[in-house]
Amino acid sequence: MFDSVCSVTSLQNESRKVNWVKHSCFVSSFKSRITPAERRWVLEATRDTSAGLLGGIISLYSTHPLDTAKVKMQTFPSQYKTMYSSLTQTFKSHGIRGLYSGSVPALWVSIIDNCVTFLMYGRISSWLQKRTEVASHGELTLFQKASCGAFTGAVSAFFINPCELIKCRLQTQFLAGHSQKGSPTTFRSMGLYIIKSEGPITDPFRLMRGLTPTLIRKSLGYFFMFGGYEGSWLVLGAPDEGVKPPMWKSFIAGGIGGVCSWLFPFPFDGIKSRMQVDTLGLTTLSSAGKDVFKAYGMKGFYRGLSPCLMRAFPGCGILFLVRDQTEAMFNRYFNFS
Repeated sequence: MFDSVCSVTSLQNESRKVNWVKHSCFVSSFKSRITPAERRWVLEATRDTSAGLLGGIISLYSTHPLDTAKVKMQTFPSQYKTMYSSLTQTFKSHGIRGLYSGSVPALWVSIIDNCVTFLMYGRISSWLQKRTEVASHGELTLFQKASCGAFTGAVSAFFINPCELIKCRLQTQFLAGHSQKGSPTTFRSMGLYIIKSEGPITDPFRLMRGLTPTLIRKSLGYFFMFGGYEGSWLVLGAPDEGVKPPMWKSFIAGGIGGVCSWLFPFPFDGIKSRMQVDTLGLTTLSSAGKDVFKAYGMKGFYRGLSPCLMRAFPGCGILFLVRDQTEAMFNRYFNFS
């Protein structure tokens, strides 16, 4: 009996050794087929994506209730006139769950948005460095860095718009006549509801509703976000290339970038929210803009700005803090210069 057990254990150990040898041979073969430049590109892309993923998750759950307040103030301004009333009424009616309504699609938005954002920002920056023949990202001008952000925002808009649509519907469903039993209350059920009742059969681009204002908002927003973030380092004093930045400076620079990203293109976010809430019947950028101006004047375009800015500073501060620390860890581990 003992001999048979030892025999089985020996066979298992030999099998593990064979599998390890095969794995090592595969890794060695893969490394030999790619150049050092290609390997660095893959590692940098992994670094940027991981930084965006971690930063997006942490910042989202830290500030989501303020996003709920913002959306309700934008879409139902007569009922939610202030940030305080929006937060308190939502909490009294639906509790913590109400404040975190739409947090699952918002999480997907955050993950997709930040992964795409930091991946594309790093790749566009690398491309621009080659075109302008500079040695590093730090040698680019502030306008060039901000422009990298604008192109990044345009790309990310196409990825996040469907999730933004579902998020807005979930955040406002109790006010838009969908609170009855059997109504969609989850990310999956709301997505299926939109596809089945409003989707490909009648309009193949229904899930992209609100894309135009989203595209404008993301492009302008990311121009100012990365411009504000990179510009803040000029005042705070940027660390040397490859040196881990102080955490408090990353937080402040990210927070300033976040405020800039929302302050300037904010009117387009309100238009997007109104277009994506189905009961309002606003299907174009011009019709939504005219509806806001006719009912509330210029102030209507800035409804929800206060909770948005209160969310933007800590949210983006945390986002860039986690991103900078993650990048520093990758740089140190893989010895990036």
